[in-house]
Amino acid sequence: MEQCDVTEPVAVRATFVDRIEHLRSEVRGWLARDPKLALNDRPFVVEDVLGRYEAPGLEIVHDGSPVATVQPLSAAVIGAQGRLDVKGPLDEVPVVYLESAGRMETRRARGGDVVHLRPLFRGVEGPGWYWITGSTTREVRRIDESSFRAILIAVSDYEISEDSA
Repeated sequence: MEQCDVTEPVAVRATFVDRIEHLRSEVRGWLARDPKLALNDRPFVVEDVLGRYEAPGLEIVHDGSPVATVQPLSAAVIGAQGRLDVKGPLDEVPVVYLESAGRMETRRARGGDVVHLRPLFRGVEGPGWYWITGSTTREVRRIDESSFRAILIAVSDYEISEDSA
């Protein structure tokens, strides 16, 4: 399986934080249409094999009640290049940064060549944040406005208003 190169922890952490910042910016744009929501930046302390460091998160609130929290978990994840969870009162959803579909179940063929039997994840369309929609099937869905709305419904039962601000 592909995994994060932890030989340069400062660079890996910085890339992880940049990717989260980009996702937070996109989420702000997607949720701006709902004037009932407040989006609050919230830093989190992450502890992983890269050490202890701060990473940005986001709280989504409706009329003072929490809808969801985007919480960074780790820059070093087996098979991915970072993980965060979207947590709500009903559930939590894992989201990973993938540069590719990864590889799983390798074996040595005759002659010593490595043969990769199948991708680790199904549905990867290129580098980006992905919602793991099926843990047993390893199905993923790229995070975009539609999938983020679906995540909010899954974790909190909150549907984003289509009204313009």
